Amino acid sequence: MTDAEGLYLEVSPAGSKRWFWKTYQDGKEGRMALGSYPAVNVVEAGKARDAAKALKGEGVDPVQARKLEKLKASNPDGDTFKSVALGWFAVQEPGWSENHATRTRRNGSGPASPGHGGAGVQTPVAHGPTPIQEHYRGLEG
Repeated sequence: MTDAEGLYLEVSPAGSKRWFWKTYQDGKEGRMALGSYPAVNVVEAGKARDAAKALKGEGVDPVQARKLEKLKASNPDGDTFKSVALGWFAVQEPGWSENHATRTRRNGSGPASPGHGGAGVQTPVAHGPTPIQEHYRGLEG
């Protein structure tokens, strides 16, 4: 059961309690976690819901915005082609021969080259992470 604006407290079979905001988009029901009770009281949960509603009113999906913030926080070097390429290299390198890794790293035509290093990866707002961000995220495993 929710309040008039979609806020509800869910109690798990194990007894933990979490606040959620019930949302609807394109005819589908969704929900957004707002925190655990009693660490987050009803007033704080209501404020978190109101902030999420404000984002949604601006055309930004609050769930995707939260995911994007977590993704940005997991990449302290920034959201540049160079940082993404070097992260990809670090994931791939253990499966490569030493010669292949050396050639790949020094290849000046790739996205980690000095000419591309500072270019930002397109930052999504309402549509979630870009395909390159999703691919990189999948490699983190």
